[in-house]
Amino acid sequence: MNNTLIIVSGMAAADKTTFTEWLSQRICAPLLSLDALWDAYGTDAIPFALYQNQYENMLKHSSPLIIAFGFGNEQKQTLHKLVTTYAYHTIRRRSPC
Repeated sequence: MNNTLIIVSGMAAADKTTFTEWLSQRICAPLLSLDALWDAYGTDAIPFALYQNQYENMLKHSSPLIIAFGFGNEQKQTLHKLVTTYAYHTIRRRSPC
């Protein structure tokens, strides 16, 4: 499962975190959740740079990874560049809500 990135995106309150927590446990793959960063830093400001640094570091080391996030165009471009650079296979799931 190395070099596999599972991306779950969607609108706020679409249960992305609930689903990705379940999936992470089910397939034994690490989860990087923006919600967890918000909780850890106690802020409403989106820590995009920190989030990006964390997933980039994991991708550099060929770690399988699950990420949940409502990506904007800037984040999509950055993530696409990293996926290409580190030769990742991506699985994408968009929440229906």
